[in-house]
Amino acid sequence: LGGASEQQVVVGFWTLSLILVALGLVLLP
Repeated sequence: LGGASEQQVVVGFWTLSLILVALGLVLLP
């Protein structure tokens, strides 16, 4: 795997993490 592919995976991972955190905050009462 090239550096670009690894970077893309890392960016995607952090993007999903931020989305999950945002959804968690929104779902909080």
